Amino acid sequence: MTAETERIIARFEAAVVVHLAGKAAARRALQGSAPGWQRWRTPEELLAHHEAGHAIAQWARGDFVWKLSIMADKSARVGNSGYLAGFSSAGVTPAPPGPIEFPARVDCDLRNAASDCMMLSLCEPPYGWRAAVRVAHRLRARTRDLVDQHWHLIAALAGELVRHQELDQIQIERILPRAGLMPRPAPYVPDGQAASV
Repeated sequence: MTAETERIIARFEAAVVVHLAGKAAARRALQGSAPGWQRWRTPEELLAHHEAGHAIAQWARGDFVWKLSIMADKSARVGNSGYLAGFSSAGVTPAPPGPIEFPARVDCDLRNAASDCMMLSLCEPPYGWRAAVRVAHRLRARTRDLVDQHWHLIAALAGELVRHQELDQIQIERILPRAGLMPRPAPYVPDGQAASV
């Protein structure tokens, strides 16, 4: 496998982690302090944790987080029956290249993750849906680890997001250092590989 192929695979894997991080963060927000107990959260708090989970996963893969929102946009359809309830916008450049716009229809996080897992299944035999399930299980575990490792950052972002409804890049970059954020991590590199500069 060439270095370029490994970089593409790592980017697809990081994209799956970003797609899964929202649901993992919302699930973690409900986790109680003792077995069998569950925290009570408002739908707005769950949505804020969901979007903050996406943001921290984007940050962890080396992206700049441009904007977070939990304001609904009923003009953008998600899946077959919903609408865009919130979003996390990020990219590799320090600032967005233009205004952030959404198409009239977007796929949900789980559908995007499943599609990327199918693409990744083509890289490791046996190919097909069983390989995609194996890839999904591996990346789901990685996502849970990432959410647990950076939970204090997700909780800090979610709290501010509930308070303000939207956060721009300047606000996000002010919140994260207060939450104990260390410098931006290096982009994800597959196990046993050297990072390229």
